[in-house]
Amino acid sequence: MKKKFLLSTGLCLTLFLAACGDEKAPENTIQDGKTEAQEIEVEAATLGLSDQLAVDLPEITENTLNLRLRSREYIDQQEKLFASVGIKEKVDSTITPQQLMDNVEDYFETVVSFKGDVVSFHEKEEGALPYRFIHLYAEDGQSYLYITYEPLGNIALDDTLQVVGIPLGIHEFANVGGGVTKAIVLFGGTIEKQTPNEG
Repeated sequence: MKKKFLLSTGLCLTLFLAACGDEKAPENTIQDGKTEAQEIEVEAATLGLSDQLAVDLPEITENTLNLRLRSREYIDQQEKLFASVGIKEKVDSTITPQQLMDNVEDYFETVVSFKGDVVSFHEKEEGALPYRFIHLYAEDGQSYLYITYEPLGNIALDDTLQVVGIPLGIHEFANVGGGVTKAIVLFGGTIEKQTPNEG
């Protein structure tokens, strides 16, 4: 690594000395020991949670949802909460799935918690802040799409999970066998795996 760095630094100095007057150094030169690609990676790593979610949400929902301003502001204010179990203390247990389906915009700043069985899950591997999302199906027929930047841990298909987060909107997608599923999209950081004897 040191050898590569020294060789790269030497190349940079050679290019710099070869440049005359006010001419600009080539774009690929190393500055402060970082390549252009490394600079981009560092810049991506400094994105706030809401900024990253604003980029990822359209990708996850096939461009059907964008992060709304109220959601963004709430996440900015409560950023540390989304990576802690303390978020459970803010759950409003009076909110029902039907209320969210009827008018989700009223609850962008409300922490909710729902339970469902894992239908599918996906973990994005690359990037400074990889996202994970889980499609859950509840006993009442409601679907949830749960997005988090926290590790999923040891989960499997058909596991029953209790998730905590804030609603971001409703995502509609076509079923393989025909028809359309409407899923409540939640963003959070707390997942609890339910054991078979837990109701």
